[in-house]
Amino acid sequence: MNEQHPAGAPQAAPVANEKRPLGVTLLACVAFSATAVLVKAAISWIILLFREHRENPQAQDLPAYIGVTITLLSTVTLAIISFVAGVDLLRLRKRGRSLTIVSMILTCLLGALFVVVEILDHMGDKQFLWAGLAICTLSVLALLYLYRPKVRQRFAMTPPAKID
Repeated sequence: MNEQHPAGAPQAAPVANEKRPLGVTLLACVAFSATAVLVKAAISWIILLFREHRENPQAQDLPAYIGVTITLLSTVTLAIISFVAGVDLLRLRKRGRSLTIVSMILTCLLGALFVVVEILDHMGDKQFLWAGLAICTLSVLALLYLYRPKVRQRFAMTPPAKID
């Protein structure tokens, strides 16, 4: 199907150049999975909070409610950010790449924390150590991928104009 473009209107890049890199699609899937996990965690905390309050309404004090509320709001905020990053990655928007880079840096720091906790506590099962190393490795690989010149270039290109 040949489409006519008015003189001076930006033309879409060839179809071969519009293809999203597979790694970007995988990172978007990871972002959507993280969204699902975070939403599930938020729902679980809400249920736990109501169950605890119903069973023992006098046991909870104000600082505990404030702490749980802050944790809940943070989790929902992270879920929203993760969802937006996933959508933006699929659309090859710069914001999606930037959000993913920031989240991978923070995720790597979390993995490093797991490693440090394992080293300092000398836990016998080594779950934190291996989980931390895996988290750090995957985060660094994602960062290296997002900084590859060809991937950076895909996000630097302006998306083609939509034709109605």
